[in-house]
Amino acid sequence: MSHVVKDIKGWEVPGDFDGCWDRDGVDFDALDPVLLDFEGQREAQKDKFEGELFIAATQADELGTRFLDFFQRDRDGRPKGIIQIDLEELA
Repeated sequence: MSHVVKDIKGWEVPGDFDGCWDRDGVDFDALDPVLLDFEGQREAQKDKFEGELFIAATQADELGTRFLDFFQRDRDGRPKGIIQIDLEELA
């Protein structure tokens, strides 16, 4: 996993976060299985990471919007900022 994109909602102390990750180059045998567990509204992810992480290129809504694009708009459709974290640089 080369990078993760996080949606920081602009709150001083956010209750959680939403993010998406690029599946290119991922060793799925080494991946924490919780990242692929979307049951029960992603409760396992929320419990372990205090947020939710989605595969960036997968469909986020009924219109077919990818999560990477979905996280760049607020609920009213206005553009918003997101950050990208390059995990290879952190290693």
